[in-house]
Amino acid sequence: MTGKISRFDPRQRLGGFLSGEGGSAIVEGVVWLPVLLFAWLTVFGFWDVYRERATVQKATFVAADLLSREMVPVDTAYLDGLGRLIDRLSDKNMTVTKRYTLYRRNGSNDSELSVIWSYAPNAGTPRDGAQLQSIASSLPKIRQGETAILVETSATYAKTLTRPFESLVLGGTMETRVVLRPRFFPTVCLNAVSC
Repeated sequence: MTGKISRFDPRQRLGGFLSGEGGSAIVEGVVWLPVLLFAWLTVFGFWDVYRERATVQKATFVAADLLSREMVPVDTAYLDGLGRLIDRLSDKNMTVTKRYTLYRRNGSNDSELSVIWSYAPNAGTPRDGAQLQSIASSLPKIRQGETAILVETSATYAKTLTRPFESLVLGGTMETRVVLRPRFFPTVCLNAVSC
């Protein structure tokens, strides 16, 4: 048996190691897996925010529609019940503040609006005339002498992602305004308030 004795050449061995492609998929997977996992969890977090926003908007529309169909004067107990309905339809982890306002257009100018009554449950702040004037440009136009119901909700949302991303908190305040005309009568009265 004759054989050649080869010399150890580190450059040749190192060159062969560096040019080899075995195991490159594992390295790429290790690099990209955390990025993809983070993107996947972030999409779920944002999806949850938009789902909650849609839920609160739908609950606000339901409350506004119920209020617009009233044919008898409502009282604060009825409005508190609408607030509980909004809470029931919304996520239990959200804090939703509500405000109900009936307003009328008085003059020929679209911004000449006056508050007939406003109620905010749970010691909230009712809307006054100056606040209504400040948002008049964002409200739909109504005819002179016509009334409209404004139902507003403001939902505070905070969602913490799961491990290892618990330091990332998605959240904020989502505000919804729904304006409807009373359906069956020209106005919806509140007990103890002349309308």
